[in-house]
Amino acid sequence: SQYDLPFVYDGILQTSTGPIRITRIHLEEDTAKLLHEELDGEKVSLIDFNRSGVPLAEIVSEPDIQTASQAAEYGRTLRELMRYLGVADCDMEKGGMRLEANISLQTEAEYQAQQLPAYKVEVKNINSFNFMELAVAFEIKRQAELLDQGQIPAQETRGFNPANNQTFPQRLKEDAADYRYFPDPDLPPIMISDQMLRAWREELPETKTELLTRWQKDYG
Repeated sequence: SQYDLPFVYDGILQTSTGPIRITRIHLEEDTAKLLHEELDGEKVSLIDFNRSGVPLAEIVSEPDIQTASQAAEYGRTLRELMRYLGVADCDMEKGGMRLEANISLQTEAEYQAQQLPAYKVEVKNINSFNFMELAVAFEIKRQAELLDQGQIPAQETRGFNPANNQTFPQRLKEDAADYRYFPDPDLPPIMISDQMLRAWREELPETKTELLTRWQKDYG
């Protein structure tokens, strides 16, 4: 992973309800896909290695998203930007873009003190923006009910079941230190100079927002 030396850091993506800060964008290699199935009456986890070696750009945001609808808008805006710039086709049906939401709730006192909650729940491998919105909304309701009862939600990874619009537990979630990140031998450090950045900026097209503003001004 390029966890410690990302391509991008300290970015911002604008949404209609406020900016979302981008922590980093780093490159990874896909390893495999876990399939949780039931075979002969026994629950098993299978590993599909067909995606092994496929490059991934992981985009990590700061905890600025406040609502389920904003989470979905953030995902749509990211996909639109990447398609517009020709970065990727982001075909969600083929796994070209996957969504993963880390969800936790703050008390008013924690919010005022800018203190993050003592837990987080990650819903992984969501393949549509509608499912993203439904999963986040369900988790907000589920976690609020637990907190109202004086319980701290378990720090775990969950999946989303579109048949009932509910999330379900998959496994307990590690802390960052438990991932044991190490540099990928196939990903050498990429040194980007100021001159390269200036040249790339000059090649960028006008943004979609700038394009729409110009069309409205020039053509009504």
